[in-house]
Amino acid sequence: MTAAPPPSAGPEPDYLDLGPGPRPEADAELLARLRTALLAADPISQSDVEQLLSRLTVDLDGADVDALVLDATGLELELPSLAEAAADPVPPVVASAPDGGDPTDAHPLSDPSVDPASGATPLPGEPDLGDGPLRVPDLPPPPEPPAAPPGARRTPASVRRAVLRARPVHLRGVPVEVEADAADLPFSWVEGGDRCGIEVAAPAPGWRLRGTARASAPTRELVAAVRAAAAEELGRQGVRLTRFEVDLTGSGPRTLRARVRTAVRKGLVSGSVTASGTASVDDALVLQLRDVRLTSRNPILAVALLVLRGKIRAAVGRPVPLAEHLPPWVHLTDLQVGAGPTLTLSLRCG
Repeated sequence: MTAAPPPSAGPEPDYLDLGPGPRPEADAELLARLRTALLAADPISQSDVEQLLSRLTVDLDGADVDALVLDATGLELELPSLAEAAADPVPPVVASAPDGGDPTDAHPLSDPSVDPASGATPLPGEPDLGDGPLRVPDLPPPPEPPAAPPGARRTPASVRRAVLRARPVHLRGVPVEVEADAADLPFSWVEGGDRCGIEVAAPAPGWRLRGTARASAPTRELVAAVRAAAAEELGRQGVRLTRFEVDLTGSGPRTLRARVRTAVRKGLVSGSVTASGTASVDDALVLQLRDVRLTSRNPILAVALLVLRGKIRAAVGRPVPLAEHLPPWVHLTDLQVGAGPTLTLSLRCG
């Protein structure tokens, strides 16, 4: 058995109950127990979980997992929408008057379901939001996570090699290629009270994640999927997304420039904003934003953006050390991005 560092004091560890004890000792039994536990833990996207578990393989070696491989190649995953996945309401979305707005907003609404004058009723379960600030309705809080049995016995173990592969996997129709590999991931078997499970706690001080990851997707299809998701969520609030365009260009392995043009309409009220800027990461993995601009042809939005100019400049001028925003056991040694027909992100930890 490979020694795994003991958990450090900190947040409560994550625990996954695997049913009656003792712990599984055969690969097939572990997979069956994982399937039952994960489907019970994630009722929203059970179809996705079923597909992923069908591609999971494990190779037990005593208490350790010698290899855990998930090959998602060819799968079609829908993923939950924001309304299904989020438990907290989003900030209000405030619309502005159309006078002097973007000419692209001038056409009338073709969908009566989003026109207050049409007399259409809200979607089932949605409140009538009127013309005030718009919010996604509050969802019930998630249930309390299961806890390990009191006084349970813990056996340290590790996943010697974990692999995620997708060549590609389709996420809401977007073909995404993924290659990820990590080594020596610590966990503990928990046995007690006639139950068994897996516990993952914060790693001990000094432990570092070792691995690599690379993901890529066609830029045009990715932008189209983001637009569709945004239109779906805004549509729940009676808002129509009339424009959403994104241009991404790369300059070197760690520099990305973006330009986003977006416009929305709710009844006779509309507004549009164009945002652009450049993000770069230096050799010390410090993120720097520059040349950030927010403009609008709508005079009301333009004034609001003018008021925010000072805060925007202060935020843009402040470097962001990425390492300070990561857990202490995640030490990035390299990060690269690429933009063009394909958007790519690769990183290395060690």
